[in-house]
Amino acid sequence: MVSDLRRRKITRLFHLWDYNHDGVLERTDYEQAAQGIASVLGIPAGSAEMDTHMTAYMAGWEQLRQVAHPNGGDLVTLDEFVAATSQILADPVGFETITMNSARNSIRLMDLDGDGRIARTEYLGVVMAYNMTNDEAEEAFRQLDRNGDGFITQEESVENTVEFFMSDDPHARGNWLFGPF
Repeated sequence: MVSDLRRRKITRLFHLWDYNHDGVLERTDYEQAAQGIASVLGIPAGSAEMDTHMTAYMAGWEQLRQVAHPNGGDLVTLDEFVAATSQILADPVGFETITMNSARNSIRLMDLDGDGRIARTEYLGVVMAYNMTNDEAEEAFRQLDRNGDGFITQEESVENTVEFFMSDDPHARGNWLFGPF
């Protein structure tokens, strides 16, 4: 089981992904989030890039659904999400395959100008698709930009992701990966 702090962070993540705010995660939540992000990123509907984006995003849903309901089931409650996430985090291969690959894909998508780093405007545009307020997104970016240079690098993003999911330090910068917790 995860600590109280990690449960709070995972709960925040659940509520961001519960796109229609009905208290459960389902395929349509992931589809709506993926489409919202694609819209912010300017990925054209019907394009090969959109197909790749949707496939990668929906793979995250399938992995979660399979861990939460190995015998079938299409709705994931908060408790099931916390349990499934805990199970994924306890498995180093699962953590690398599911969580870190998803983080690396997110970095690639947010890096609109292809310079290998995420600028403030790139970050704000994408996280606002998750219904974060502007103030929440601004503070999250300040925390996640570890060296204060105005960009989140690949290395910073990896460190932030690991801290978000694995750290029990309430002051860890990575705790802000999905905004206030």
